[in-house]
Amino acid sequence: MNSKWLAILLMMASCGAFADTLGVKFGLQHWQADNTGYVGEADDAVLSWSSDSQNQIRIYGSIEHPIFLIPNVKMGYSKFDFEDIALLDQTYRLGGQLYSIASELNYGGEYEIVDFISYYEIVDRDILSFDLGVNFRFQDTEYQVADVNSGANSQTSVSSIEPLFYAKLTSSLPLMGLFSYFEYQTGDKNHDYETAIGYQFSENMLAAITVYIGYKDQQISYQYEDGIVAKAEWNSVFVSLESSF
Repeated sequence: MNSKWLAILLMMASCGAFADTLGVKFGLQHWQADNTGYVGEADDAVLSWSSDSQNQIRIYGSIEHPIFLIPNVKMGYSKFDFEDIALLDQTYRLGGQLYSIASELNYGGEYEIVDFISYYEIVDRDILSFDLGVNFRFQDTEYQVADVNSGANSQTSVSSIEPLFYAKLTSSLPLMGLFSYFEYQTGDKNHDYETAIGYQFSENMLAAITVYIGYKDQQISYQYEDGIVAKAEWNSVFVSLESSF
């Protein structure tokens, strides 16, 4: 672990609050997003896309505990893809294949993201909580290109691990069942922001169920990782269902 991020976690541990009991959460988010971006092997030779709404999901879970100094853990998984078509006005290269001017290309990609968030509760009250931590984000992406006329095709993949600063502010009116939060994650090249309001409509001995509606903004980029220059951006309204045990 980078010493800078280790120092941040130790500092947060020294001033953090800790849960009174063990708590477990599971959640599912769904949204439809128009995404934009580009991909290539050089800054001046990329394919840009603007993809129509795609169904996207994210699943996540977290564990909070009362053990002193040991951080809480949250994990998430999300996946999305895109496809587009382009008529080249310059030569283009991807995955060792060179495509000539005036080639008509079908191209697309698939992104997979795994989040491993280690965080502390800095404030833990009934009406307000504040978490700080580090997200160690694993990104795995594959791009494909095919020439419509010649049949030539190629693909390439890129993987990276990027630490993101993580913060989440949650407010609530428990007696009314109302909740809201703002979650902020940012790194050297990527960011992930979301905010939502929710209503807890069911609580029993086993679980409390909360429905959220919110807005998210996300960016994933590569700068010559595995020889690739790429960026994907999207923002959208989302809905989610969360169970707390």
